[in-house]
Amino acid sequence: MLPKQREARSGTQLKDDNVGAMAISTADNDSNVRKERPQCGKFIYVTRNKIDVVASFYHHLSNKKEGTYTDTFETFLQDWMDGKLPFGSSLHHLISYAGGFADNLYDTTTSCGHADIGDEESNSVTDQPLLLLSYEKMKSNLRTEALRIISSLHLTHIPSRVLEEEILQSFEFSSMKNNIEKFQPKWVGWLNGFQFLRKGVTGDGRRLLLNRSTNDCGGREEEEGGESSVLMDAYNDRVEREEYLSKISNVLQGDCYEDCREIFLSVVGKYYSIPPGSNSLEGLDALAVVLCLW
Repeated sequence: MLPKQREARSGTQLKDDNVGAMAISTADNDSNVRKERPQCGKFIYVTRNKIDVVASFYHHLSNKKEGTYTDTFETFLQDWMDGKLPFGSSLHHLISYAGGFADNLYDTTTSCGHADIGDEESNSVTDQPLLLLSYEKMKSNLRTEALRIISSLHLTHIPSRVLEEEILQSFEFSSMKNNIEKFQPKWVGWLNGFQFLRKGVTGDGRRLLLNRSTNDCGGREEEEGGESSVLMDAYNDRVEREEYLSKISNVLQGDCYEDCREIFLSVVGKYYSIPPGSNSLEGLDALAVVLCLW
């Protein structure tokens, strides 16, 4: 849950049932204002296609030397949806963070320039505490997303040469893989030559679900459009039964949350139908990383 930022005014008591927190303020005594997030707090929330996340997590846990996950992928998917794996249910986590975004300012803008580079985009910095990123957007346009991070953290003094020749290149998956010692946990051993940085691609989860459904679930073939399988149906049924879409829509109501709402709606799964009238950014799925910068 993101820390609350709302504060009551004029002695009014505020209660938000969605996040279960309360803030009380008086007009004549600022010392009574309850603040649960430091003014300098910065949060970067990174999302990724949820089907890709479950596939990546399965390969990760099933290839560890210690604490190896030994059940089938079908069981893993069920355990993951039930929140029985490490870190709990990421679907429930998303609902929690949707509430946090509803209670805080956030930045989902896609353009921010860099004064030293002479970008045509705006090079103004943002004081908003939350920055929403997606794995897919970073894969398709790393430079733009890196500039958004720079803007959010007020790091606009970075020389253009350093940005282009050092920073952006070091962010590439190939560069990270070539410097694996900087990223791979030293306390984890791997089986069968598995690498912590495995592929760095999008769509791998879809392929895994389709292949496992065809091979292990009675030979059901992929239907036209390539988006139907036993395992995908199981995931979609869970999304519908738990009403994740309506929960997100109820938390992020109003035009001011439109961009954020559409991203969170798509977070529940590319292969699930978004309600009519929503211009969801399909493919920006599940949570991967949250960075809390203080």
